[in-house]
Amino acid sequence: MLSAKFIEKDFEQHIIDYLYQNGGYSEKPRDSYDKENSLIQDDVVNFIKETQKSNWNKLVSKSKSESIAQERLIDALIDERRVNGTLSLLRKGFKCADIHFSTVGWKPNTQKGTTVKNLYNANIFTCIN
Repeated sequence: MLSAKFIEKDFEQHIIDYLYQNGGYSEKPRDSYDKENSLIQDDVVNFIKETQKSNWNKLVSKSKSESIAQERLIDALIDERRVNGTLSLLRKGFKCADIHFSTVGWKPNTQKGTTVKNLYNANIFTCIN
């Protein structure tokens, strides 16, 4: 019989530790999470910058500054999700200033081609601790 008492918090921590060590997740502090809009703005912007540089640069050019571009991007993403839902946002992406942005890199069906694989590998997974 086990003498140690396990509580749910221990189990949660075990899952989080596994995700950090084996699942490619990163850790972020609670204040990085925007509760009202259910997202981590920096992760969204970093994903867009890394995977869609040309479109990001177009948006910055249209917006006159990177900070305004970031605000416009987040506002457009939130609006799209409110209108069409999260699943649609993930499947179809969204438009900001007539520029299409993807929100996820889907797992490729084949090992051929590096573009889709690179997009998939650029996905950002985060645990809030």
